[in-house]
Amino acid sequence: MPRQRPTILLFGALAFLGGCGLLFSQAPDEGTSGGSGADGGDGDDGGVLRPGADAGDGHFEAEAGIECGVGAKFCGNACVALNIPAYGCASGSCASCNARNAVSACSDGGCAVRSCTGGFLDCNLDAGDGCESDPMTDPSHCGGCGIVCGAANTTSAPTCNAGNCVFACGPGWAHCTLAPALGCGVNLGDDPNNCGVCGRACAIRADGGAPLCTYGATDGGVPCAP
Repeated sequence: MPRQRPTILLFGALAFLGGCGLLFSQAPDEGTSGGSGADGGDGDDGGVLRPGADAGDGHFEAEAGIECGVGAKFCGNACVALNIPAYGCASGSCASCNARNAVSACSDGGCAVRSCTGGFLDCNLDAGDGCESDPMTDPSHCGGCGIVCGAANTTSAPTCNAGNCVFACGPGWAHCTLAPALGCGVNLGDDPNNCGVCGRACAIRADGGAPLCTYGATDGGVPCAP
């Protein structure tokens, strides 16, 4: 009889605990929380977006339905702000902006160029290619954005050397102005301000007539008409 007493006490304790619901309670299934998980049969993943996806209301939701909240998105294993270029700003991707020859920034939710590096310039204002122009060698932006080396009366395409346009002018033509876009726009044969060579100006003629360059007509013999 003394040996049966522990058994009776054990079953009595088990019955008591079972009546309190402690033995037979079951934890809820996290995969079906809210009744609409991936196996819930509704075909829409329970409204949970993929990592980093835009919920359309300023929110970004992470994996397992973890919402990063307004102004943030899920990248790697953490929520990050939407104004960090290293994580692609507010785009759905976490790829870095990484603008070429530039320091990146975020503007209007997208990647932008904050500043250029290494002497490069952002002449097309396109963050996609960063600071694309080298003003030391780019004939379309020679010495600065928009400074074009013109090709008028040249024998070959102009080049840009150390920020200055270099022209190969055709016979009788020269680049005498400060406007690179004009190319070799001066005719040395009849320009009274550049008669024969750049900068040679013809004086008023003896009879009071306007300066006249005859360099071309005299084959260079008499630059200006007397």
